[in-house]
Amino acid sequence: YTVSVDVRSGQSEHRLYGFATEGERHLFRQLIDVQGVSSTLGLAILSARKPDEVRSAILAGDVALLKGIKGIGPKLEKLCNDLGFYHFDQIAGWTADEVAWVDENLEGFKGRVTRDAWVAQARLLAAGGETEFSKKVDKGDVY
Repeated sequence: YTVSVDVRSGQSEHRLYGFATEGERHLFRQLIDVQGVSSTLGLAILSARKPDEVRSAILAGDVALLKGIKGIGPKLEKLCNDLGFYHFDQIAGWTADEVAWVDENLEGFKGRVTRDAWVAQARLLAAGGETEFSKKVDKGDVY
């Protein structure tokens, strides 16, 4: 077997990421070159999306895949982006205080984070899982 490896270094650690093909590794590198896409998020996106979908998103500059969370449509996605939130892993890491802050600051949609359990959904999606709602979004049945 041949494995293509990508090495990422942080302040106190080094991580090796293995890919079955050179093409997969190249796509990973393209994805993490997009502002706001971490290695962890890049892997989650690659495991949840088909390579062609990822390439199209990169070319279109559309890495804000938040619409996979039930309760986030186009208007709320824009509001989240305006607040600096673009990806599942950001929402997945919110503390109770951050949830309360976002709930209060989603103009016109106060309380939506808690009502629709965004953090729980985002944790599942960031880990590469799917929800019934995200499956509908992927099929084009929503929005």
